[in-house]
Amino acid sequence: MTKRPVITVASIAGLTMATLAVGLPAVANAAPNPTVRIASIGGETVYDDYASPLDPDERGSALFTGARPEITAEVGAPVRRLEIRDETTHALICSTTVSVGAGTASCTATTAFGWGTNPIEAVGLNAAGSVEGTSIGVDAIRELDTPTIDISAFDADQHTATVSGTGVPGAEYQVRFDSDRSVVVASGTIAANGTWTEDVAGAQAGDRPYVMTELNGASNHRFGALFGGEGAEPIVATLAPGATDPGFTVPGSTVEPIVAVPAPGATDTGFTAPGTESGSGVGTPVVSEVTLGQQSGWLTVVGTVPSGGTATIEDAHGTSVGILTSRSSHDGTDDVRFAVSAPESGAEYSLVSTSDRGTSRTSFTAPVIPEFGAATVSDLSIDDSSGHSYLHAIAHLPSAGMFEVLDDDGKVVSSRVGNGNVTGGDVQFGIMNATPGAEYTLRLSNMQGTKSVDTVFRAPGGDVAKPNPGETDPGFTAPGSGETQQPIVAKPAPGETDPGFTAPGSGETQQPIVAKPAPGETDAGFTAPAAGQPAPITVSDPHYVGQNLDVTLAVPGAGQYSVKDPSGATVAGGDVYRDLPTSFTVQVPNPPVSTTYTIEFTSTAGTVSTTFTTPDTKPEPPAALAGTVTVDAFDEATGALTVSGKVNDPFAHVTVRVLRAGHEIALPVRPRMNQDGTWTADVAGARKGDTVRVLMVANTVLVHAETTV
Repeated sequence: MTKRPVITVASIAGLTMATLAVGLPAVANAAPNPTVRIASIGGETVYDDYASPLDPDERGSALFTGARPEITAEVGAPVRRLEIRDETTHALICSTTVSVGAGTASCTATTAFGWGTNPIEAVGLNAAGSVEGTSIGVDAIRELDTPTIDISAFDADQHTATVSGTGVPGAEYQVRFDSDRSVVVASGTIAANGTWTEDVAGAQAGDRPYVMTELNGASNHRFGALFGGEGAEPIVATLAPGATDPGFTVPGSTVEPIVAVPAPGATDTGFTAPGTESGSGVGTPVVSEVTLGQQSGWLTVVGTVPSGGTATIEDAHGTSVGILTSRSSHDGTDDVRFAVSAPESGAEYSLVSTSDRGTSRTSFTAPVIPEFGAATVSDLSIDDSSGHSYLHAIAHLPSAGMFEVLDDDGKVVSSRVGNGNVTGGDVQFGIMNATPGAEYTLRLSNMQGTKSVDTVFRAPGGDVAKPNPGETDPGFTAPGSGETQQPIVAKPAPGETDPGFTAPGSGETQQPIVAKPAPGETDAGFTAPAAGQPAPITVSDPHYVGQNLDVTLAVPGAGQYSVKDPSGATVAGGDVYRDLPTSFTVQVPNPPVSTTYTIEFTSTAGTVSTTFTTPDTKPEPPAALAGTVTVDAFDEATGALTVSGKVNDPFAHVTVRVLRAGHEIALPVRPRMNQDGTWTADVAGARKGDTVRVLMVANTVLVHAETTV
């Protein structure tokens, strides 16, 4: 049964200044907006154009099968309706409502995806029906159905064969031999009835044909069976001196030399096949090395197989999963090296050798790959020798991942760092102006960006408020009683003494905050805002960041805020979940200069508002991103390729990919960049006719340039 494609749309934490998971507001920006993004299609993870998991600022793609995908979405809190649309025509593919707080939704495509590349986008609408954000586009690449290939006839003496099969009508096909995949021995177009047939020359016994099909950028392939016969002069079985060979019987008076076959269950001691020791004549593969690439996650398998046949790596289901990267012959055996992408942790694989003499295999086990999980934090220390409180720490990652650290208000306070090794490792990080005793959250994401897990840790130092001996302060819950709290300084009400509070040593200056009494208790040291009188809000530091404007908003506690332009239209807004005084950054999309905006804040106590005016100058918009690529040198014999180019933004992110029949032939290459935007890159394994695609990303804009080898 064909698996129905699944499209997943996920919210992106850390790109807006507010992070819903820790109680700060989401910001409604102009499209594209990380409130929504497409994360997987057909159960396949969307990867960006650099063969790494999707970055919310970069365009991605995924290969899937099936015509009408079932779509699953993860969306930001403001989104109440999800739409999946054609990125080019904006035609609706499917839509569904999003329940409050659900974070996920599903819909089934009503329009069939065509073969090959289908550009799509996700659009999130808020409760008012306004667009909350539009995702970066994704290339949904529908793969062709797998073709078939059969050997109808084979002449070992003339080295000719007839091969035929089925496939998607109208698709182009190419027939090649496994022994030299660079040579196309036949090609054509699959007929309207879905069939094809070809007479091919150069077929050798022990080799096998395979067919590749392509239509609109989509492709697929399948290997055929082995061509039968030895393909060379048969050999004469010779009995060992003085021995009788019970496994060999010469039919009649035949004088033609024939191949000896042992009797069932017997060992043929008188027959020695080329390239093997005396015995069955098949030969057994040997696996000498199995290693897991720390950065790539690929499995490298090194071994030896008998000469004259084919070698493959198969999984436990018998599916060929290995890519042969090198093969060299000596003394009747071949040294082989395979690469296996995305190996299954601890799974059993086999090195398989096949020839006209039979098939033999040797099993081996892939290394155990650690599962994604929470990090641990250790070796915490604070250095204040420079006049700033700088926290040093080490994060222990169980597997590959990237992380950032957030303070108690959800603000990112560290650089985004990580470890690309599949088995994880230790990563040092630091926090400038860390608060002693404060609680921080290390948010670790996997390399695909589809999973994240938080680890909470506390900076060294700080004073935790504790009741006096023998006293009970009903307004204070100390850490260790089932709650993890920030160390706080309780502020007594004017003229009141809080007998349950012991202040830090005299002379210490700390930011006092209001202690919250336990449910049903009255704490004389707690002062709440007067009922019915909402506390005011403040706005400060309006400044342009590119074409958008950032302002700092301070609110007294939980509620909802909205930013309105002079016409009264809401241009940004969100929820505040933290029921304590909080300040955060709000982004206003592309506002004009010298314009007054209003911010309203609504809480259980009522609604308050304030205004701010945009600055009278605004940065010029950047020039449209553009670049070039040129082939400088190409050695057709070795596949060595040198390319160069230039991008008009020297800070752009540039990668070079080489594609063959619409698929990458290797991992992308990061070029050597110069300060003027020029770059050069060396690529191995290229062939004439390959496509070189250079992708350039800056400020969420992606462009590409192409050339042909």
